[in-house]
Amino acid sequence: MATDPDIDVGADDTLTFGCNDTRIRVVKDPEDPLRAYLLFTPTNDDVGDVWAEVMVKDRSGAIWDDTFPIRIRVEDSPDAPFIVSVNGILVNESGVVYLTGEKGATEDEEFTVTVVGDDIDLGDELTFTIDSPLFEKEETPFPNKVNFTFTPDQSLVGTLTVRIKVTDRTRLESSVTVVIEVRNVNDPPEEPTLTILTPGPYYYVGDRIDFRGEAGEDPDGDDITLMWDFGDGGKATGERVNHTYTMPGRYDVKLTADDGHGGVVTVMKTIIIDARPVTGPVDEDHDGVPDDWELEHGMSPSDPKDVLKDTDGDGLTNGEEYQHGTDPLLPDTDGDGFSDGEEVEKGTDPLDKSSHPTREEGGGGLLYIIILVAVAAGAAGVTIFVLYRRHAPPPPGSAPPVGYPPETPGGYPPESPGGYPPEGPGTAPVGTGELPPESAEFMTGSPPSGQGDIGTPPTGAEGGVAEAPMIEGEGIWRPPSQEEERIFSPEGVEEEGEVVEEVSDEEAEGAEEIEEGDEEEGSVEIPAPPPPPP
Repeated sequence: MATDPDIDVGADDTLTFGCNDTRIRVVKDPEDPLRAYLLFTPTNDDVGDVWAEVMVKDRSGAIWDDTFPIRIRVEDSPDAPFIVSVNGILVNESGVVYLTGEKGATEDEEFTVTVVGDDIDLGDELTFTIDSPLFEKEETPFPNKVNFTFTPDQSLVGTLTVRIKVTDRTRLESSVTVVIEVRNVNDPPEEPTLTILTPGPYYYVGDRIDFRGEAGEDPDGDDITLMWDFGDGGKATGERVNHTYTMPGRYDVKLTADDGHGGVVTVMKTIIIDARPVTGPVDEDHDGVPDDWELEHGMSPSDPKDVLKDTDGDGLTNGEEYQHGTDPLLPDTDGDGFSDGEEVEKGTDPLDKSSHPTREEGGGGLLYIIILVAVAAGAAGVTIFVLYRRHAPPPPGSAPPVGYPPETPGGYPPESPGGYPPEGPGTAPVGTGELPPESAEFMTGSPPSGQGDIGTPPTGAEGGVAEAPMIEGEGIWRPPSQEEERIFSPEGVEEEGEVVEEVSDEEAEGAEEIEEGDEEEGSVEIPAPPPPPP
């Protein structure tokens, strides 16, 4: 408030007010020319006393006519804090900061938001908070600076908006909105499931083995391709596949899930492939002969010693019969007239009738020809075996055989008018008589007329049994007559009687018994033929 005598008396005069402090603005009262107002907005720096001079002059004054000092007391008052920057970006009046592009976050990578705040109140303590639980707060050595960190996952890909607030000790606060772009990174799919469908645990070369694969979830929603590696160079794709291994070994089967964007995951299982075992027949007694074969041929599959037996007496053990493929119950498996043992010994095939040892005419050893002649005798059939024995040639100058009658024109025995045998008591021909039941299996007929080398049997009592004489001594031999050679030659045998090459097992065994008896120089009981009808 000023005074001016001129104005007081009504003179036309005007006052001008001023201040030496630019922070203070002077405003005249429009209604009172002697009044002016001082306008001042102090800051935190003005806290305390502010001194200034107020000046006034009238219209005619070239200088200030008067000055008046004033003091303004500025009291301190709390001020709200504020956020200056986020990740180096200054906060503008909008209060929004965008962290995008290169300044944004990347999926599965840790990301940090750095916030710098301030408060005009000296010494105020600032507190920073964020409204997202995804972030962890990290303090720094500076009281007005703080870090918020987080690692975004697939679910956060896109835009994430958070609000950061700063508060001072008087609970005054301010905030800023931060928009964070989270860039996507391709994620591998979950592990697939590998299943071996073919029952195990043993797998062999050549087996078809079936596999099944199941893809897991892909975080990015990508399509999954299943790829197989069987460890031996074999490959396949798909959920259901199969593979056949050609070599034994240990193989790692791998199943890989690929999302087509670089995301792959592999699982593995190990499989062992064995060589296929060689299976054979069951051999309970471990004698080298299968049980089925033993049972088929009347042997015991639990007795290992029965392979050492010679059941059919052909010179081969049962085990050897199995090895050669011959029948252990049949002396001559191929029916060629030679025993299986003889053929094996001579190197011929006992299973091939056309393969047999060669008989040498007049050679050493004993040669037996078994001829089966079917003769009808009365109401019963009689089977007659004719045995022909050829001895080794006698040494020069040897005596004729003992017991042989001289050759006679009439043959042997002499024919009589009454037929053969001669009638009358006590005159039964040689060899007549009854054959005991236990010896009736074989019968031997008389040799043909002429000179024979069977020998003349001694005369026996009527109804008795005559024994066939054997040639005495070593090397005693007589050349056969022409008639004998004709009859016992292959052609003669066919002419003289009916030759039956195939004989029954019982007949073969009987013939063999006769052979053995002949070789031992024993005697053979010859039954007498029945008398002719009157």
